[in-house]
Amino acid sequence: MNVPQGAASMSAPTPPFSPGTEHLDHLHSQKAVTSFPSKALPTPPIHNYGGENVASNLTIESDVANRSASQLSIQTTPGPDDSHLSTPRPATRDAFAQASVERHRQFVEKESAAETDQERLELFAEFIVRESRLRRDRYSSAFDAMAGDIMDLTHSSLGIDAYNGCQSCIIRGELYTTHRTCFASQRKQSEGARYFVDMAMSTIPDEEGSRGRSASRWWESDGGSSVGGDRRLERSKRESKYMSLQKENLQWTDLEDVKNTKSTFAAKIEARKEQESTSLSERRAELRYNIQDNVRTGVMSFADAAKAEADFDTREHQRAQDVVQWIFDTFQAEVANSLHAMFCERITKVSASIEHLKGRLCSDAQDTNPNQTQEEGDEKPELLEILTLLKWLFEARELLHKEMFELENERNDLYRDIIVLPYVQAKNDQKVKEATDFFQRDAQDRKVTFEKDILKRYEDILAIIEQNVTRGVEAQLSAFWDIAPGLLAIVQQVPLRLHKFEVLVPQQEYEETPAYHDYPLQYLYSLLAHAGRSAYQFIESQINLLCLLHEVKTAVMTAGSRLLETQRLLEGEDLAGVDQETRAIRADEERRLTDDLKEKVGLVESQWNEALGQGLEECKSRVEDFLTEQGGWDDSLRE
Repeated sequence: MNVPQGAASMSAPTPPFSPGTEHLDHLHSQKAVTSFPSKALPTPPIHNYGGENVASNLTIESDVANRSASQLSIQTTPGPDDSHLSTPRPATRDAFAQASVERHRQFVEKESAAETDQERLELFAEFIVRESRLRRDRYSSAFDAMAGDIMDLTHSSLGIDAYNGCQSCIIRGELYTTHRTCFASQRKQSEGARYFVDMAMSTIPDEEGSRGRSASRWWESDGGSSVGGDRRLERSKRESKYMSLQKENLQWTDLEDVKNTKSTFAAKIEARKEQESTSLSERRAELRYNIQDNVRTGVMSFADAAKAEADFDTREHQRAQDVVQWIFDTFQAEVANSLHAMFCERITKVSASIEHLKGRLCSDAQDTNPNQTQEEGDEKPELLEILTLLKWLFEARELLHKEMFELENERNDLYRDIIVLPYVQAKNDQKVKEATDFFQRDAQDRKVTFEKDILKRYEDILAIIEQNVTRGVEAQLSAFWDIAPGLLAIVQQVPLRLHKFEVLVPQQEYEETPAYHDYPLQYLYSLLAHAGRSAYQFIESQINLLCLLHEVKTAVMTAGSRLLETQRLLEGEDLAGVDQETRAIRADEERRLTDDLKEKVGLVESQWNEALGQGLEECKSRVEDFLTEQGGWDDSLRE
């Protein structure tokens, strides 16, 4: 579910961008070839629809500008009103095929004219991206149904796993080669691969870290646990390579239409009530004037006057009942029916996406690859990203369930007014109390049922996430212990005294950093730092998975405490006392869960320190001290 803004932390997540694109953009700007449409601009945040047309216009203008005159002549010309809303398309299938052949011919010519394989690969990648976008628009309905399969198919186009090569380099002890050969080549491969797929959308919270990771030390921040907090994180839309969510699906949690529908209804009802109040005052004033005038002139007796007032009250009571019935019917027709259908449709779609992710998790469990790195921008999602998307989809569905429950409550309140009003008008207090108690009891029963369903759904999602977190932590821990001893053995080969220690620096490193001629140990320090960061990915992955599991556990605990609170209130216990006790229990449970998380994170980090971290830091410290003595230390080496 990971699209994407800078990076900060949160409770559930995705990547903001694909790193390395600036490198290709720089190369493209230097090549004298016909330009291709630029990558689609990041779409604006939810609730901000104005920017969508801008992005659409830019994409369309770029697309049109790059078509040949022969291509444009066979396209249907958009009308003046919708020319800015859709990309021009060929008039027929034959026309589209002809245009495709022409585009392919132009690509082949440019590929043949390219001087290097790198340029040829970049041209091919751009060609694939452009063609995929055209077909995504042309076959939009089919794409909606096949997005997941398309992702699986395209992922295999450049499925290069460079990490195995890196591991072999490390085990052989060739530490000085890993920085430029293994890890650098891995980054180049992932940069090339990410251009082959550009056909899906995803979401992330605005304050999310790289690839959706929550901060490892989130409990030390001011916000504390994000679960149950008052702060609401708005998500914004980004293009991504793996989430397989179409653009319209990102609006599942957008309730702007709901708010507008309800506010329009409220304004309409308020206007009708005001009109009825004014009309009633005028009619009552007119009645009193007529009665007084008739009594004064002797036309009407006091008994007739009393009867006239009683008849007037009877008519007004019926009129008031008609107004209440009209309000209910209007709500049913203009609000309840449309919103209920919308909520049901969205819940069905979200549930289908959740089931799809569950199936994917089951499939991935059979083919675990702990050596998959956490390089941001990879075309294949990490387990953390899949679980985070699952969590976001689940929360989106819960929000829709809550909205539908509140809609039902509003409808029942209006129906209650229809039943109770005649008893109020008749001043039958006993019937009023009986009817009010009935509806109140019904509301409480429905709330208990609703919260039981919530707890059941939370427990189900917890079981899935807990199972996969356990699997992920075990896989990452195993992968870490596969490389940690070898890395530590290499690090321990660095002597305590560095005055006569020589470092073999590749020639290309001298070209990029001339300071290595005078201070070759700067290169050693950069290798040590890079190796530490790369190895710590396995530790970071475990911590982030544990943090995600903690959030879900806290949510389950909160759902259970709310159910218990509702049940106690239903049994007639005091509201203030129950609320106070529930808050205390909830706080204690959250502290217990947080302490449990801290303990697990501490255990993971202690393994890091014992296996590699402490030895690595001591070696780096010695190198830093030596460089400082020689005048060759640069603070930028720590970055």
